[in-house]
Amino acid sequence: MNMGSLERQLMDSFKDMDTKEKEKEQKDAAQMITKEEAEHAQKINQRWSVKFNPKFKKKRKERSKIAKASRRKNR
Repeated sequence: MNMGSLERQLMDSFKDMDTKEKEKEQKDAAQMITKEEAEHAQKINQRWSVKFNPKFKKKRKERSKIAKASRRKNR
């Protein structure tokens, strides 16, 4: 049995395992990034739906009217 060929086989198998592990880590990282982007987009959509719905605009309009009235009163 030749020890050099056995070592070479072991080194080749370690290299293969290492490359497979690196590829798996890259895939996992890519999936995490896409998942985080999706969550971020969902949060933004929720904020925008709250901010730009009719109730929000109505409240804001009422507040500005009240503020204007109080400024007039304080003159």
